[in-house]
Amino acid sequence: MTEDLGRILASVSGGDIEPLKQLVENQLANEYVRSAALQAFLVLVAQEVVSREQVVHYYAELLSNMGEKEYDYTWTMLVINSTEQSFGKTRKIKSLVGELKLKAKQIHRLGLKPRSRLSPLLQKCCLRLSANESYQKAEIEIEALTGVKVGHTTQQKLVLEQDFQLPFAKQAVSEVSVDGGKVRLRGQPKAGCHWRDYKTVRLQGIYYGAFFDDNQSLVDYVNSQRLVNPLVCLGDGHDGVWNLVKEFGQSENFERWEILDWYHLKENLYKVGGSLKRNLELPARPIGLPKKQKQAPTLEECQQVTEELKVRFNTWLHANPKTDLLQIAGTKKIS
Repeated sequence: MTEDLGRILASVSGGDIEPLKQLVENQLANEYVRSAALQAFLVLVAQEVVSREQVVHYYAELLSNMGEKEYDYTWTMLVINSTEQSFGKTRKIKSLVGELKLKAKQIHRLGLKPRSRLSPLLQKCCLRLSANESYQKAEIEIEALTGVKVGHTTQQKLVLEQDFQLPFAKQAVSEVSVDGGKVRLRGQPKAGCHWRDYKTVRLQGIYYGAFFDDNQSLVDYVNSQRLVNPLVCLGDGHDGVWNLVKEFGQSENFERWEILDWYHLKENLYKVGGSLKRNLELPARPIGLPKKQKQAPTLEECQQVTEELKVRFNTWLHANPKTDLLQIAGTKKIS
């Protein structure tokens, strides 16, 4: 208990050194308890909770007034702590090459945060795995890939400590892509799981942002950019996406061109092929090349399919003269 009392006092101090000072200077307290309070200062410096300069200044004050105090073991410990140069103790760091013992200068050059026990590269690996897996799976994968064990609670704490800043486009934004999905969250044991929505946005094909259950922040982020008028908006056609897109642009005369992405555009074109079959009783072959074709199509086959598509689409269009061409093409111009 006596040997570890300094560490115990440091851990319960919460970084506040004033109570420790009062204990050190209280001559009615046990001299070994007071010396443990002195040792607590070194623990706080090693953990980078307080600065070395603060402790050096306080020790200098105690040494200058030591002649006025009655001698006890407290002052012996003060001299020992001041002459052993205990400041800047080594810190054990987990890295991709194993456990390292680093000095204060090395820790400063690496840019490690106070009380951090993971190297920057190992932190990056943990964050990348945590972004794609659960924390428990990230713990398993990081140990399998690197041989270093990082617990799932440490993985979660590492993620929560990050301050991810959304990128700001350096140029004017003329193109925005929006998509969404759901993520499964585990609940209490035997309570099952629940799903939550997330949205992602891409600006100019360069800058990315993700938002969990916070659609308004996505809208505010896009509107904080320098938007080009008209703004090209790419989406999958879901109402949840277009409802966000319609809030882009704050001026009255702002225009948006909403474009359906190629994958969903092809789905709509196949629907057109189905309507041709029903209305014109054409053979029930989907428009485009066979999905199970083993070899890549030749140029002649692509040209043949394109011409066939034009003919069948024009035939269907004549049979449905009131159809909105922009809607069929997957594009809408909105003022």
